[in-house]
Amino acid sequence: PHAPRPVVPSPRRPVALLLTLLLIGAYVYFRVPPGPNELTRFFSIVVLVDEGVPYIDRYAGLTPDKGYHNGHYYSDKAPGTFLLGVPIYAALRVVASAFGLALPPSTALAVLQVLLAALPSAVQGVLLFDLLRRLGSPEGRALGLTLSFGLATIAFPFASMLFGHQLASSLAFAAFALLVRLRLRTGDYTEAAARRRVVISGLLAGLATLVEYPAVIVVVALLGYLWLTLPRRLTIPFLVGGVPSAIALVAYNWLVFGDPFRLSYQYVSDPIWAGMREGFVGLTYPRLSALAEVLVGPRGLLSFSPHLVFGMIGLRRLARDSRLRPEGWFCAFTVAAFLLLNASYYAPIGHWSMGPRFLTIAIPYLVIPAAAALVTQNRQMAYCALAGLSFLFVFAGTAVDPKVRTEIVFPLVDYFLPRLIRGEVQPTLLSEAFGTTGFPTLLPLIAWLVGGIVLVWASLPRRVAPLPASAQAVEVGVVEGVTPV
Repeated sequence: PHAPRPVVPSPRRPVALLLTLLLIGAYVYFRVPPGPNELTRFFSIVVLVDEGVPYIDRYAGLTPDKGYHNGHYYSDKAPGTFLLGVPIYAALRVVASAFGLALPPSTALAVLQVLLAALPSAVQGVLLFDLLRRLGSPEGRALGLTLSFGLATIAFPFASMLFGHQLASSLAFAAFALLVRLRLRTGDYTEAAARRRVVISGLLAGLATLVEYPAVIVVVALLGYLWLTLPRRLTIPFLVGGVPSAIALVAYNWLVFGDPFRLSYQYVSDPIWAGMREGFVGLTYPRLSALAEVLVGPRGLLSFSPHLVFGMIGLRRLARDSRLRPEGWFCAFTVAAFLLLNASYYAPIGHWSMGPRFLTIAIPYLVIPAAAALVTQNRQMAYCALAGLSFLFVFAGTAVDPKVRTEIVFPLVDYFLPRLIRGEVQPTLLSEAFGTTGFPTLLPLIAWLVGGIVLVWASLPRRVAPLPASAQAVEVGVVEGVTPV
């Protein structure tokens, strides 16, 4: 295992709080009308609380995202989102009943979106900022990288909707951040404290997989990271942490489908999901055309967020760094595995999506190595320019229609930008409150973002105590591109 090293301190509380408020304000501002993906999750929550049953028969005609088994319709999604949503919805029902109020579905759905998408995504941003600092990035650069993730990638639109991708991404990243902090500061923890952190990491990783099955890739990567960088006896606590999610998944599958090892996607019933009958739930083998589509196609990851190309450049540099090699290889494995998974799926982009939503979980692991690629001022300026362009593209898609129809081949130039210019945007908090329409409804959000970024930047420490020599060597290695020896 690699020797631990001193690291810079965590961000001050005002920075973390302001960054959380900045991001969550952006994520809750758009009132995106729910589509099939959100509705199938919401209906499952409702029937579990209101009727005590897992099937959504009474709502089956309202969403194609469903499976059919033994005379009943069920959500075809991984059960994590609606199992986590049950106590939230139940609490809302209790509060509404206590005050003699009805609970409108739109209100319940909005609260669930905040607590299961927007809030976890904002916390993920804070964790990313903290991790970048611990890995050697200066405060300002760490903030810029964090904002380029939270506001200039498809994390933005999916934090604004009750999909499972950003919730799974946030849970998986939190599990990773815990293990990295433990590796970097092993000597600061007692054996019992280390075991507790690893158990929590396993719990979070298990929940991520329960929310979105592909998050199992991160679980595998975490096991490898733990095995190679920390005392191997800690593998057992990590696995123990994942047991509750494994039990929940097996129990759900057994109760609903009569088979603990069959997944919900194996029961899809709507003809539009016919492709999921190929291979294993639509997964066959990697195709070069599909890989090109998810990276540089009209809805590709780099087409909407070109600044992430620096993450791919930085992967090699980070993996070669003698002190940060474990994190580099973790990021490289995770990104490569998700790209291969997407390239093997019959619908690489996903239906009704402005970008390759199945890659959402992997995006943070492109931002971390991007820090290692910014070794010259020219690269830093290029990254800022591309990140600004990415924000424009992602903002346009989020404001107009993040669930754009698949029939629109070039959504950015044919749909998002023209409609944004004409002021044809999604409902917002302002439009719902005052009936305002058009481009003026975006002005409060723009003001919130500008003001929030200024406040967060102003709250960053202007001076920090000198780092120990070993930590300075690491910072030189990451920021200046020189591998420490």
